[in-house]
Amino acid sequence: MKLLIALHIIQLLTSNVHASCGYGTHLHRREEDGEIPPPKFGYDGLEGPLRWAELDIAANTACNTGTRQSPINLITGSITVDSGAAYKLAIADTPEAEFENLGTTIEVPITGTLETAVQSYILKQFHFHSPSEHLVDDVHFDMESHFVFEAEGNKSIAVVSFPVSVGATNDPLLGTVLSKAGNITATGSVTATPPLSFTTLIMHLESNPVFRQVLSLS
Repeated sequence: MKLLIALHIIQLLTSNVHASCGYGTHLHRREEDGEIPPPKFGYDGLEGPLRWAELDIAANTACNTGTRQSPINLITGSITVDSGAAYKLAIADTPEAEFENLGTTIEVPITGTLETAVQSYILKQFHFHSPSEHLVDDVHFDMESHFVFEAEGNKSIAVVSFPVSVGATNDPLLGTVLSKAGNITATGSVTATPPLSFTTLIMHLESNPVFRQVLSLS
């Protein structure tokens, strides 16, 4: 399965919008007191993508006029494809990590690095969308996991996105994290994950083709 990666992502939503994909970066810093503000948008119904511009006309203009506004339908024949070996991902195994409900997604704040040919990035967090935020050739995946990175110098953002399909066996990392999702059903709730190993995920990235696309954050 090909993986999706969006490098040097254009931030089209202003800081007034609850940008869950950019949470923990300079675009949407974490609250010092740990409080999670209520979400100002959603992914379906009256707060879904088709109405993001209407939710805050002054702040969300780009949601209506932008040409790279997430979510989008990625067409394989028109996307740049790189070798996964060109992306050096490093995330240390950890005995546990914080796992929190942001209202729009569930997220694990964690550190790591991503090295590309042109930029070095620091991992800020990873989170989930179900069903997948983006489509590939008109098809949704059951889930999509976003690993969000920020460059220290120019503050550019990179998101490595792993599409996920339901299968007979659990992915070692995702299965471990999501086993605790039932503990954080309310916005603002927090729990701890079991020990996390990123070895399989890193090998998967480095051994597969990678789609590269410039998009907005949502």
